Amino acid sequence: VVGHFSNTTKTTFVTDLCVGADGMSSTVRESLADGRFEGWTNAQPARSFLPRQYTSPATGLRIKGLLLQPNFTIPMGGTEHPQQPVILEQGLNYALMSATEGPTNALTLTLLPQKNITASRSINICTMPNHDLWKIQDG
Repeated sequence: VVGHFSNTTKTTFVTDLCVGADGMSSTVRESLADGRFEGWTNAQPARSFLPRQYTSPATGLRIKGLLLQPNFTIPMGGTEHPQQPVILEQGLNYALMSATEGPTNALTLTLLPQKNITASRSINICTMPNHDLWKIQDG
């Protein structure tokens, strides 16, 4: 692969592996298929470089985005044994896991760290379409 840089220098990179992750109109794949790479030793028929379609395991998932207020807290201990709530710090990761463990009622909420401590924090929920979450009509 030859890189051309703004200061008019030209650098050649020689590798054992070239990954083209530049989409359906991949210049890398096109270059491999038409033989533009001189000395390409692993040359295979051009059909090897055509895009292939696969069904993703994520097909059919439902996603819901929520916003948590910056001062969001998690109540602890329930009504019988109330404890001090847990305050979520904006700069930390959290995985909030439900007490339920069934295939249609277990839920894990993941929060990524955030620099701006005064901003609302996004949280995404991703489940199968038959999850009990999607049956909730209020709240």
